[in-house]
Amino acid sequence: MENKQIIINESIVSYVTAGRGDHSLIFLHGWRSNKEAWLPIARSMEDSGYRLIFIDLPGFGVSETPKKPYMLHDYAETVRLFAEKLDIKIHAVIGHSAGARIAVKLAVENPNFMDKLVLVASGGSRPNFMEIKACLAKIAKPFFTPHFMAPLRKKLYAAMGAEDYLATPDLQKTFVNIINENLDPLLPHIKTDTLIIWGDKDVTAPLTYGKHITKLIPNARLEVIEGTGHYCFSEQPEKFTGILSRFIT
Repeated sequence: MENKQIIINESIVSYVTAGRGDHSLIFLHGWRSNKEAWLPIARSMEDSGYRLIFIDLPGFGVSETPKKPYMLHDYAETVRLFAEKLDIKIHAVIGHSAGARIAVKLAVENPNFMDKLVLVASGGSRPNFMEIKACLAKIAKPFFTPHFMAPLRKKLYAAMGAEDYLATPDLQKTFVNIINENLDPLLPHIKTDTLIIWGDKDVTAPLTYGKHITKLIPNARLEVIEGTGHYCFSEQPEKFTGILSRFIT
């Protein structure tokens, strides 16, 4: 596979392709990740009869960081324009974690963009612990504003489990925009045939949420890969590929 680049909204977006076919599968990675996360799947699906496309979302991998804070809509538009510029037919969009959030937004805003939707360990709601984090951050902010208090501020965010926020300083406003968007109201409007894949040991996005969104999305079904966590597709790539292949064909 060779790295390629395309300009979307005045920013360079990097991607790689594998396999051949008249129809394409687009894979979207999660936060703090990149297209390389999907390599085990690329190897096992190279002869699937589809063109596999793995994108570095703006701000990740070797793609350029957006010049302004992004909303989910902006990421969804990036994927739509990507397919439009390359003039490719999208059979399925496969999104992991934050990438699954983008895939949801894309499916709702562009119902004819894809034939099938695959959500892997998706985020999308604002459970109570996220609201608590937001409140604590707002309460603590005035006390930690001075520059010399930065180390304590970092410790506070780490204690609240906000590593994703801290690890991407250039995308902090984008991160807040994304986690603050509750997708639950959008899920019943998804018309695309949907597969939801989850690891039963996932502590980042618990299986209970996978069951929750399965109930909200019409024509959705849930597949659980036992013994795996948040990266179920790389922990058991053969099992994941089998589930995915049966669904897309």
